[in-house]
Amino acid sequence: MVKYAQDLSRKLMDSVKQPVAEAEIKQKMMAVSRPFNELKKKLGMMNLSSYSTLEHIMSKLFFT
Repeated sequence: MVKYAQDLSRKLMDSVKQPVAEAEIKQKMMAVSRPFNELKKKLGMMNLSSYSTLEHIMSKLFFT
C-alpha cells in the first residue's frame, strides 16, 4: 500500500513542474509513510514473516 502511494506520488511529482506543488506532495507522502514506518518499528519485535504481512496488518488497522 505504501509503496503504491509512493509510486503514485512520484508520477504526480514528475508531471507537476511547480515547486510549491511538489513540496505539498512530498509533505503529504511523509504524512502517510511516517506512521507506517513507526508501526513497522513497533511490530519489528513480533518477528513478522514478511513485508506483505505487515501491509496486511496495516490494511486491517486503517482501512476497515
